[in-house]
Amino acid sequence: MNSKNPKPPKSAPLSHQRVSGVLQPKTNASTQPRDQLKPGPIAPPAFRPQPTPRVLQTKTQRPGQARRQPVAPPVYRPETKQTVQPKTSLRGNQVVQRAMAGGAGGAPPPPPGPNWAARLRATIPPAQLAAQFAAQQAAEQQAAAQRAAEQAAAAAAAAAAAAAQQLAQRQANAPLGNVLLAGSCSNHYDDGWGACYGIRADATLQARVRAEWVTGEGHDGSDCSFDLGTHTVRGHTSSCSVLYRKVWRNASTTWDADVWHCGPNTRAG
Repeated sequence: MNSKNPKPPKSAPLSHQRVSGVLQPKTNASTQPRDQLKPGPIAPPAFRPQPTPRVLQTKTQRPGQARRQPVAPPVYRPETKQTVQPKTSLRGNQVVQRAMAGGAGGAPPPPPGPNWAARLRATIPPAQLAAQFAAQQAAEQQAAAQRAAEQAAAAAAAAAAAAAQQLAQRQANAPLGNVLLAGSCSNHYDDGWGACYGIRADATLQARVRAEWVTGEGHDGSDCSFDLGTHTVRGHTSSCSVLYRKVWRNASTTWDADVWHCGPNTRAG
């Protein structure tokens, strides 16, 4: 006898609602007490710690493994640009060669025409051309004469400098030749001053000049002197000296001493 299994009684369908992220079955409000219909406090979400991040550890060198050396980056070397030569056609070269050779018959090419300078010269009258040529020649001659004068002046200056240097060397080593006395040198021979410094004759004065002569001094023509001391004559006191000038004769190899004073340097008032 076929008997079917009794089916369970149908119950009220359950509906779910999301409350604070948790699915709870929805119950019938009529079957729950009145105090349970009030919503209770919602629990905070549970703390879930994040996984600990992994720290990258430096790789250690294994024993027996060679350490790799760092490789330097390649050096920058600019590439040299190659100039591409334009290709010329063979036919064009042949045409140029035939034109240079004077055509197929071998005749020489026609001579070139006059340039712009020749055409301009052809428009100038012959008289004007002759005047321009003469002016150009005159300017060139004047410039040549000026250069020759400058060269001559430079040569003369060099010769004069060389002669002056030679003369200075000769004068520096030249001894005293003549001692020339002026007439005023004998004014104090017999008035008491000559007796004080011991000069009462020309020969004595010339001997004193030769004794005081110094070779190499007074080349500039200035006065030379030497002191005779300070003396008193008839109540007048004065310093005494001999003054002379060195004179060089062009044809001579010795100096001349021109003496023009011998006696007191101040006059009695």
